[in-house]
Amino acid sequence: MTPFPEQEPMAIKRIEVALKKRDWDLFKQGLFKISLMHESGTEWSNAEEWQNLMNQAESDYIPPDLWEEFSSLIKDIIESIDDKPADACLPEYEELTEEIFPVSQDKIAIFYNQDIDLVQVSAIKKHRITLNNLMYNDSKYTPEPKWFEDLSRLMNNLDKPNTDMAGFLSLAALYKNPGAIITASYDANIVKNLVKSNIEFSIPDIKQVYGTDNYWELYPLGGLNCSYICSSCGFRSIKTEFNSKTIVGSCSKCAGATYPDITDISSETAEVNPKIWLGAFKRLSQASVWVLINPPAYNEKPLIKDLLKEAAIEIKKIYIVTPSFEVSEWWKNKLSKLLPDAEIISNFSNVTTLANKLKNTPVSEEIETF
Repeated sequence: MTPFPEQEPMAIKRIEVALKKRDWDLFKQGLFKISLMHESGTEWSNAEEWQNLMNQAESDYIPPDLWEEFSSLIKDIIESIDDKPADACLPEYEELTEEIFPVSQDKIAIFYNQDIDLVQVSAIKKHRITLNNLMYNDSKYTPEPKWFEDLSRLMNNLDKPNTDMAGFLSLAALYKNPGAIITASYDANIVKNLVKSNIEFSIPDIKQVYGTDNYWELYPLGGLNCSYICSSCGFRSIKTEFNSKTIVGSCSKCAGATYPDITDISSETAEVNPKIWLGAFKRLSQASVWVLINPPAYNEKPLIKDLLKEAAIEIKKIYIVTPSFEVSEWWKNKLSKLLPDAEIISNFSNVTTLANKLKNTPVSEEIETF
């Protein structure tokens, strides 16, 4: 019998509030109570929520002493859940890990969009102009010191916690057979959480997977704030020191300076990586099931809207996830004209509601990977 019945959600919520307010006294109180519950033999059950909470705490850069104690305790909690028999841990998700979609032998493509404010869009454009000057005039061009200050501020702003991300990656983790993730977000937490969730993935020109076909293909349309490019040789890489605030690195190929490889994708004249976009188009057009999470509004990101519309070829089923009724109706209307025979389901305000829908849907066959 659990000494503290029904206290786990409250314990999680207290830490979430403390992180949001950056109230370290409240955080310590919450940590102390969680420690007492754990020592008293509380039977924890929400492994995913604890993992998401730890990821959020890591992203928020909490004081080192608190992080060391907190991460150690949460890892113990997660391990205690993992040590339970499989049928005792999150049975509602066990169903989802077997078979997800009711359409048999379908190829899955998940599209995720994250909106950022115009100030950040402008900063990304300025960064790319300077980066291009460095790459094509490396020996003749010296950026102003203010560029480094602006870049540091930009990367810090792009690294804010994103409440959509946990649900998005949880959805990806549930698929037995992986497909493609096309993202219009710069958030490095995409990569970080894929890694922490032990989900294999590839990124064109950056990360390849060998020895298995069981992996997701990740296509970051505008780059990620952990993706870097060498200004001397053009070699691309991923920064794996997720807690590092360093904005300039050293190329492992030529020892040249590396900088964040991000570009604006919000306008019609956006500079894009052809290999990324062509790969994304191929996977979207080959898919028969789409999950569209936060698709752009009718007057935003024209290149991305064109990508989705042009790739809408043989889609059988589309799930639209957005809190905006206007956006949902616009996409439903547009896609129904392009794909009159497709089933379009658009009454999902967030990823959780979609997962609940899929959990209660009977299925009989597995999903085909790409």
